[in-house]
Amino acid sequence: MKKDNKYEKDFKLIGERIKFLREKQNLSIKDLSIKTKISARYLAKIENGLAFGMCINKHLLVIANVLNVKISELFEF
Repeated sequence: MKKDNKYEKDFKLIGERIKFLREKQNLSIKDLSIKTKISARYLAKIENGLAFGMCINKHLLVIANVLNVKISELFEF
């Protein structure tokens, strides 16, 4: 049985926001992966709201920097 994460909806919204910002800059997941040094597979999990836990925090900062946005913009949904 899957354990519910009380922030699951938030992670999904953050992922959708990252995808929107990435696509707005005409970047593929592979492009973002190269620039962030985060695997494309893990970035896809982030964009689909499937990445949870403390390690995502450091990745969000790196992603925001590469997308040239403030980290707070990832939470504007």
